[in-house]
Amino acid sequence: MNCPHCNVHIDKHIASRCFDAWVAVDVMGHTNIRKQEDSWEYCLYTGDCHEPYGVNCFFSTSISSAWLVVEKLGGKGVGVDKYLDENGVLYWEVGFFMKSPGRADTAPLAICRAAIKACVA
Repeated sequence: MNCPHCNVHIDKHIASRCFDAWVAVDVMGHTNIRKQEDSWEYCLYTGDCHEPYGVNCFFSTSISSAWLVVEKLGGKGVGVDKYLDENGVLYWEVGFFMKSPGRADTAPLAICRAAIKACVA
């Protein structure tokens, strides 16, 4: 599966504002995003009242923002592990609802990859 914004495969996509926008829309359910210059910026609003719900959530780089993703998915059926690869490099593996896991060198990016895989058919 490829990013709808830049067409990069999910397992190759780096932590970025583009990836954050993908998570915001397909996992968190936000619809008010806009592209600004070379980055993906978006505003998150609740309902029709346009009260700020949150601004600039860095889902793929901030563990506190990534944890909002875990909470959105109910926190149930989530598995988080860390491993060393054959070269001794640490990587994280996260899975939701027994779907294909997300793997990355950071926990936030692994959480986001797994969430996209769990939410997008």
